[in-house]
Amino acid sequence: MKILLVAATDFEISGLESNDIFDVLIGGVGVPATIFNLQKKLVTNHNYSHILQIGFGGIHRDSLNTNNWHLGDLIAISKDAFGDIGALENNSFKTVTDMGLSKQDNWIVNTNIETLNSKKLPVGTAVTCNTITDNNHIISPLRNYWNADIESMEGAAVHYVCNAYNMPFLQIRALTNIIGDRNKNNWKIKTATENIRLYLDTY
Repeated sequence: MKILLVAATDFEISGLESNDIFDVLIGGVGVPATIFNLQKKLVTNHNYSHILQIGFGGIHRDSLNTNNWHLGDLIAISKDAFGDIGALENNSFKTVTDMGLSKQDNWIVNTNIETLNSKKLPVGTAVTCNTITDNNHIISPLRNYWNADIESMEGAAVHYVCNAYNMPFLQIRALTNIIGDRNKNNWKIKTATENIRLYLDTY
């Protein structure tokens, strides 16, 4: 069976050569597009060994330093969450689960990561946010609540859909930037893209 390769944009998997291993789904940027396009794909074709989501991600500076990771590195995500669905009040964050509006666990865990992370990439945690920002009044309470390493705009959407369909999956994030730093001159997009390509070429 083939693997369904999911990326938000073509750019993130640029250089990938045609092969018999992957079906490719460009799911779009953000949660709504990813959920819709991935579910649509799985409704019409459920015959995949697993789903591989890969793309860029920002990282908190302290997570980068504590784990001795570097911008450009690839990280496998053990659990993800819809990081900004809830209430932000008095500089603190609550999820809809905290407010009693949902019974869903805050974290969406990948129970297959040990099996599917065959290349033994470093493992981290992530949250998915609808808005990327340099505003520390938003970054800080979300960081304090989740204490996650990495941030993206699509990861939890894939975790959510795959768990709903009981489909094994692996999310990989290439670290492009420090969260909050919007100066693209400091980003390692070229290195991240090259590392994604090398990873996929040897998958």
